[in-house]
Amino acid sequence: MKKLLVNLISEQTIPVLLSINSFPEAKHHLFITTRKMEDAETGRRSLWLKKAANLDPVNVVVTEVLADDYNDIMAKLGSEQMEDYYKEFDEIIVNITGGNKLMSIAVNEFFKGKTENIYYLPIHNETYVIPNNPLYKKTVNSLLSIETYLGACGLHKTDKRVSFKQPLNSPRAFTFEELERLLGEFLVNEELRAKSERLRLLFRADDSVYRFKKDKLDYSVLPEADEIDEILTSFGFSPDEMIGKKTVDFITGGWYEEYVYYLVCSMFEKEGLVPVGYDLEDFVKIGVQLSPKAGDEFKAKYFTSNDLDVIFILNSKLYVIECKSGGMDKTYDYNRTVYMQSALRKYFGLSVTSVLCTLSSVSEENMEKAKVFGIKVLDKSYFANSINEKSIKDFSQSKRD
Repeated sequence: MKKLLVNLISEQTIPVLLSINSFPEAKHHLFITTRKMEDAETGRRSLWLKKAANLDPVNVVVTEVLADDYNDIMAKLGSEQMEDYYKEFDEIIVNITGGNKLMSIAVNEFFKGKTENIYYLPIHNETYVIPNNPLYKKTVNSLLSIETYLGACGLHKTDKRVSFKQPLNSPRAFTFEELERLLGEFLVNEELRAKSERLRLLFRADDSVYRFKKDKLDYSVLPEADEIDEILTSFGFSPDEMIGKKTVDFITGGWYEEYVYYLVCSMFEKEGLVPVGYDLEDFVKIGVQLSPKAGDEFKAKYFTSNDLDVIFILNSKLYVIECKSGGMDKTYDYNRTVYMQSALRKYFGLSVTSVLCTLSSVSEENMEKAKVFGIKVLDKSYFANSINEKSIKDFSQSKRD
C-alpha cells in the first residue's frame, strides 16, 4: 500500500521527527509549513527534517500556508493540484501535533473526510491519541540518536555545524576509577582545589599573565615553575619543562567533565539503556562543539557558549550537562552559568533538560532560581554519595521527565 504521512512544521522539529520514526510504513511525506519556518535566517526546517530523517526529497511535498488564516490553509490544501496528489495514496496518516492551534484545527477539519488516521501527541506523553477515537493509542517510537536529534534542529555534522570531541582527550588516558579517586580527593582536599584554581589564574583567567600561543608552553623559565611542578604532580602528571594547553584544561575542570561523562556512560550500561544494534556513543557525547554559520545571528544568540560539556539522549529527550568543578558558590558566576543554560534551552525547546553538575555547594535559594529556568542542579552533596546510589533518573527535573 502506498501511504502518505502529513506533518505540520513548527519551531520545534522533534515531534515531526518522532512522527516519521513512528510511521515508517509511510514512504511519502507532506510537510505543511509557513514562510517563517522556511526562512533562511531562522532556519529552513523542512530541509533540516529531510536531512535528519534521511528522506528522499522526491517523496516529500512542502506546502506553505498562512498560519493565522483558516481560509488560506483550507484553500491551499484543497487546491486541484493537491487533490490529485492525495488520490495517489491508498492511505493517509495525519499528525496534527505541530503548527499553531489554528493550523491543527484546519488540518484536522480538512483531512477528517479523507482518513480516520489523525493523530495527536500530548505534551510529555509517549503515546499518540486519535481525537475522535480516544480509546485508540499508538506508542511513539522515541529512539533517536544524538546526531539525528541535533540534525533535526539544524545542527548537521556533515555541514560542520556540530563536532564531537573523543573521550580521553586529556594528555594521558585516565580511567573512570582514577577519575573517581580524583573526585574523592577534590571533595575533601581544599589544597588540591586551591592548586587547580591557581593554575586557572595563571593560564586561563581573563586577566592571566601567561597565554598559550602554541599547544605547549615552556614553563621552566617562569618564576612559578616549582609551583607548577607541584600542581602537575598532585594531579598525576610527571613534571616537565613544557606544559600543554590540554593539561591545563584537564586540571582546571576537564577532568570533572570526563568524570561526569563516564558516570553517565556507566549508568546507561548498568541500567541497560543502550538499544540492541546501537553503540553507547550514539546516545552519550562529551565536548560537543556547536558552530553556527558566520552571520547566523538567530542561532548565535542562543549559543552563548558553543561548547556543551556532556550531552545524552533518552526517550527522545536531550539532556545538556554543564560541568563546573568550582566557582558556583559565587553569585555572579552561578547566575551567568544559569543564564547561558537557559538561553540554550530556549533554542531546543521543551524537549531538552539542562543540568548543572558542580562540586560547589549550592544554596537552596540558588537551587530554586535554577528550577525557575528549568535547570536541574546536582551539587557537591550529590557527588559525595556512592556511585551505587546514583541513577540516570537523577538528571531529570521531575518524575514526569
